[in-house]
Amino acid sequence: MFTKILIPTDGSDLSLAILWTLRPLVIGTKPEITLLRVIVPEDEQPGQETVEAAREALTATQKRLEAWELSTSIRLETEGDPADRILESAEELSVDLVAMSSHGRSGVTRMVRGSVAERVLRRCSAPVLLCTPNSGGIHEYPLFRRILVPLDGSELADRILPDVEKIALACSSEVTLIRVEGMLREPPSRVFQPKWWSDERVEELLAPLNTQRDALASAGVNVGRQVAYGNPADQILRAAKKADLVAMTTHGRSGTSRWFFGSVAEAVLREADCPLLVRRVIRVADGTVTD
Repeated sequence: MFTKILIPTDGSDLSLAILWTLRPLVIGTKPEITLLRVIVPEDEQPGQETVEAAREALTATQKRLEAWELSTSIRLETEGDPADRILESAEELSVDLVAMSSHGRSGVTRMVRGSVAERVLRRCSAPVLLCTPNSGGIHEYPLFRRILVPLDGSELADRILPDVEKIALACSSEVTLIRVEGMLREPPSRVFQPKWWSDERVEELLAPLNTQRDALASAGVNVGRQVAYGNPADQILRAAKKADLVAMTTHGRSGTSRWFFGSVAEAVLREADCPLLVRRVIRVADGTVTD
């Protein structure tokens, strides 16, 4: 599992919801956890939290995690852009997971915290576990029982699979690999266009997922495949209503450009009812793939 984890927080209940999302992945594994708080000047307006109060809040959260028998340190930054400080801390500490909420003090509107999460998502070299305002109740589930993995058949999209395998084996999860056949219009009707839903047609579309399915299955993961037609973000969100976690990369076929998986990951982040595990991958000039 993950051995070094960075948890950025602003002290709000929304930002601390990530602790419950993360708990199934850390209890019993003893990772090194760093709690990070970045105080920017606008945080210290009248009525806002002071640096000392922020330190006390970090210490209180540290004690909560230590009660779970987790080794935890705290880091308080008093200058700089929050997203930059998060990314620099992740690099400096060589973490293998950043776990954060997509919203904090700004509530459910996409203001400061939402934009910070998306900027971290686009640039972080480690996978990012994100808890949305709608997914705060994940702690009601003992484990990530159902993991949805959007794939497009590319090597870049497949880079999320080792993370999925680790979580699935640790949590005895059922994994569903989903391929979305993108369309500008509504999905075809099963009644009036049955050929789109014939067994042969569906199997043809699912065939590119066979290698990934077989690799996960050989590792002991319970895995299935699914195809959907329509707007990728909409179809992933629809399928995610039956999932406890969506795991995906932010890039796919088009390499370093922000191909639809980049925008789709952000769209899913804004509206998903379950947490997301996202890994940023790019294809560099020599054709190799890197995180």
